[in-house]
Amino acid sequence: MEYVKQAVDVIEDNSKSRLAQVSMLSFTERYLESLEIAEQLCQENPSDIKSLEFKIQSLAELCMRCAVEEQIPKLLEIAPHSSVAYLYLGICAFGKHKFNDAIKFFKKYIKLSNDLSTVSLGWLARTYILMGEFKKARKVIKKYLEIDPDNKWIREHAQKLDGEIDSGIELFEAGQHYEAFEWLKLESKKEQQPGRANFYLKLVEAEESENIESIDEVVNEFKKYLPLDFVLCEAACIKIDLGYRKEGLADLKKAYALNPSGKNGYYLAYCLNQDGLKDEAVKLCNQLLSRNPQLSRIHYLLGLCTEEPSEALKLFNQALELKPENVAFGAKVAECLYKSGGYTEAIERYWDLIKSGEEPYPDIWVEIGRCYLAVGNKRFAHLCAKEALWRDETHEDAEELLQESNL
Repeated sequence: MEYVKQAVDVIEDNSKSRLAQVSMLSFTERYLESLEIAEQLCQENPSDIKSLEFKIQSLAELCMRCAVEEQIPKLLEIAPHSSVAYLYLGICAFGKHKFNDAIKFFKKYIKLSNDLSTVSLGWLARTYILMGEFKKARKVIKKYLEIDPDNKWIREHAQKLDGEIDSGIELFEAGQHYEAFEWLKLESKKEQQPGRANFYLKLVEAEESENIESIDEVVNEFKKYLPLDFVLCEAACIKIDLGYRKEGLADLKKAYALNPSGKNGYYLAYCLNQDGLKDEAVKLCNQLLSRNPQLSRIHYLLGLCTEEPSEALKLFNQALELKPENVAFGAKVAECLYKSGGYTEAIERYWDLIKSGEEPYPDIWVEIGRCYLAVGNKRFAHLCAKEALWRDETHEDAEELLQESNL
């Protein structure tokens, strides 16, 4: 009997040691490794709360929202008052744009944990901002700054709410129109005469209507306040996204004729390449690079125009060197590695992109899943397919991957 007791003590000590290891791996952002050990601990003792909480945390840090949602009921079954469960339920609701649910979950986390932490306050602030509840967001950010006055992210958002930084304009120009909308409503009120904030706000509203006449009305209204080539280029991008390719291309040609800038040239060349006019697109790209070799997006576009994998990889790497924070550039480098058989390196590249803080879009999850399938890891390929479908239920490639990776 004493021997059995000693054996149990050794197992418990080993479990505690591995939990400490999981904690350290999470602290150093080695989430794949922390997930692996946490999963082992959960298999050995499914009722261990701490192991399951660490597993959920690792999944959340890897942006695996679908997997998080699947694990939370298990946690609530063994620990109905787990504050961690409600924090991550809130994060998942935020990812689905279910903001009222997210607020409810974050507040429950605060109540259960009795901890007004920067984590919960940060998520509350982000949620209120996307809801356009700026007064509430200011109140939350004020509390956050009392806890951590040097936090860069929260200080920037305090400045944005005070009108010192034009966040809506920044988000719109990064292609995040949905996230920009509430900010643009705030920033448009500051403009003494219609400027970029008002222009972008009207474009987002016209985009929502999916009506080309509405977009043309915005062009006619703002061409007297802003440079015509700028107005035409921005409107053309919206038209193309909505399927009005012919009209969008015509506007891009007008914009480039008025001002042959790198931006106007990039969008024109991009559209030409998408329409199968690759030679014209390459010619235009080379003209732009002859004037300015530092145009990262042009190197990227030439990579898209190139069928030779090694040459495309070289061009995407050049773009990434000029702008290392660009997610699209990094994703293309990883995709080239995958297509050339460099599956392990591609997987590492994809996870680096995810850890950079950008929410991965469905195509990236499918590409990671394809890499895992190629190296024989069906389980992770299946998880990646589910992550893509969690974000887009109609994603055909993700559905195909889900079937191929079915265990």
